[in-house]
Formats: sequence, C-alpha cells, structure tokens
Amino acid sequence: EVVHRGDDGEVAWSQCLSGETTDGTRASAMEEMLQAQVEQLRSRLQSAEERADTAERSLDVAERRVGELALLPAQVALQQTELRACRALIDELSARHSQ
Repeated sequence: EVVHRGDDGEVAWSQCLSGETTDGTRASAMEEMLQAQVEQLRSRLQSAEERADTAERSLDVAERRVGELALLPAQVALQQTELRACRALIDELSARHSQ
C-alpha cells in the first residue's frame, strides 16, 4: 500500500520515505508525478478562479440592470405627472391668452 492514514489523520507516503516504490522506481519519480499533479490542480484552480471572477462581474452588471429596470415604473409615473402638469399649464396660459 503506497498511502495509508496514520492515527493523527495525516497521509503518510511510506514507500516514498523508504526511497523506493514496490516496482523499484525511485521516490523522485513519485515526487515528480505528484508535483505534476499539483501543478495541474493549481492550473485548474486558477482557471476556476478566473471563471468565478467573470461570473461575479456578470452578476454585478445584471444586478445593476435589474435595479435600473425596477426604477423604470417610478420614473415613467413621474414623467407622466410632469407631462400632465405641463399640459395643464399650457391650457391655462392658452385660456388667459385667448381672453
């Protein structure tokens, strides 16, 4: 068995410590393989972090748009009120002018 768990819960690489694996290869080959796996995992982690950053920026943009859309009904109502007030003023001024 190449890997086993000790009482303290840490993984021990017993054959690496002895310098050889069961098929006679040097521990350095195992170390190189593990280092390659670590590099691959780091690369995958970096890629996942970049995707997460992109998704977070997209979410921020979407949330801003939703906020803007939520304000639209209030803005439309305000503009309609202003338009009615302007029309009423025009009607009043027109009525005064025609007298």
